[in-house]
Parts: sequence; C-alpha cells; structure tokens
Amino acid sequence: MNEGEFISVKKKSQDDFSVIDVKGHKIGGNTFTIFAGPCRIESEKQITQTALAVKKAGAHILRGGAFKPCTSPHSDWGRGEKALKELQMAGDAAGIPVISEAMDVEQLDVVSKYSDILQVGTRNGQNYNLLSRLGDYPNPVLVKRGTWMDLRETLCAAEWAYFTDEERGVKGNKNLIICERGTVHFNTHMRWTLDIAMVPSFKHISHVPIVVDISHGTGGEGNTAYYKDLARAVVAAGADGLMVEVHPEPSNSLSDAAQTISLDEFKELVEYIRPVVDAVGKVL
Repeated sequence: MNEGEFISVKKKSQDDFSVIDVKGHKIGGNTFTIFAGPCRIESEKQITQTALAVKKAGAHILRGGAFKPCTSPHSDWGRGEKALKELQMAGDAAGIPVISEAMDVEQLDVVSKYSDILQVGTRNGQNYNLLSRLGDYPNPVLVKRGTWMDLRETLCAAEWAYFTDEERGVKGNKNLIICERGTVHFNTHMRWTLDIAMVPSFKHISHVPIVVDISHGTGGEGNTAYYKDLARAVVAAGADGLMVEVHPEPSNSLSDAAQTISLDEFKELVEYIRPVVDAVGKVL
C-alpha cells in the first residue's frame, strides 16, 4: 500500500494511539468502550428505559437511530429530529453520552445539535463529500467500514474524515473512531461476516481507535446465540470497544429485531467479556 494515501491517520510509532474524549469518557488507550442501544428510537419511554438499564449494566455510550437508511424504501425511515430530542433527554437522564447517524451532509446540523458523537453508516463508508465535512463540527465522529471495503479503502476513508486541507476548506475531524461491522461474504449463515482480523490489521497501521459492531457482524435469525463469544474475540483482538443493539423487547423491535438482544442479555454480555477485558490490560 502507498502509505502516503493515508498519512494523517498513520501511526508515527508503534505505541502511537489516539484517545478520544467524549464528555469525560476516554475512547482508546487502556479503556474498553461499550456502545449500546436500539437500532431505532421508537419512543421517549423506550429510549429512556434502555438508557438507564444499559448505563447501569456498564455501557458508556447510548446509541439510537433517528434517521434510518433501510435497504427497502418501504421500511421504516425513523422519526427524525423528534427522536434525536428523545435520545438527548435519555442520555441526560442516565448521565451517558449519545451517538446517532447522519445519512447525508444536510443532516449533519440537526444530528450534531443533539448527539455527542456523529455516526457515518456503512452505506456512506466511501461518501467522500460527507466524510470531508465532518471537520466542520466539534463532535467526535464514528465512521463505519463499508461492507465491501478492504483495509486500504478503510484507511483512506479515515483519512478523508481526518485530514486538513486549507486550500479546499477541509478542516478535518481529529476526534475520529472507525467501526468494523461485517463484510459481504459467501457465507449464508450470517447476513454479514464479522472481520475480526480488521482490528489488528488497522491498529498496526493507524493511531485511530477502532471498535466493532457485533450486532451487524452476527446479524440474522438465531445468530444472537453466539454474539457473546464473538464479543470476547473482539476484545482479545485488541479492539477499543464494541457496539451492540439492545432493546427492552427485542421481538417487538421495529428494526433489526433478529440481531437485537434484551436488557438482561446485555447485562450478561458485559460480565461475559469482563475477564477478557482484564486479561488484555484494559478497563471497562
């Protein structure tokens, strides 16, 4: 690979790792961060109940979708700004930062107003116009790897979000997090295949923190049966955190029900990975 293509996100030394501060919580370094919450913010009651429960169980960041980029246009589109307000209120009630996705440049203003962290979803993994505008906002950003993207393309996506070019008016966002969430594969037992090897491969080259979305990485009917073991593998591989979809009643979730776990299952997950987090020298 031509490392000049992603010079801004390339490590200067083997122990060069960025640490991102979100309302006093550190992402990266020796901290293992857990992002948890529903795919879709359905109501104030649902997101507040989830926020209080996941925070108590050990989550550090509350996730929730307000604008939903579903595969079919006939699926739910989300509840927009109203949902973002509910997410912010739930985060405040639980004392936990929040993250939500902006699907395009036009949504950045409203999402940044209510969300502590801006998320760029997998479908926008190579939307360079969107990535280059993330530096216009003070919010930390999390960019999901596209399901088709290789290591070089992932590093270049990080560069688009991070680099500064004054002549072009690109400010760059230095509070960047990358997220692995599964790739398209010939396997049929999963909707996407979790690429755990991306974690050490990315960290070998880049100082940017990388977390793993285990819900999409194991997505599919019945696959929540082994999400806990994959979560342990993610920790052991050196990830800086994990993201998981959690809902008070997964079977009634309006989005991604098959890959969503309950509040009790989330509590069990945190305790299940704790010994591995300790073993690799990180803290929850």
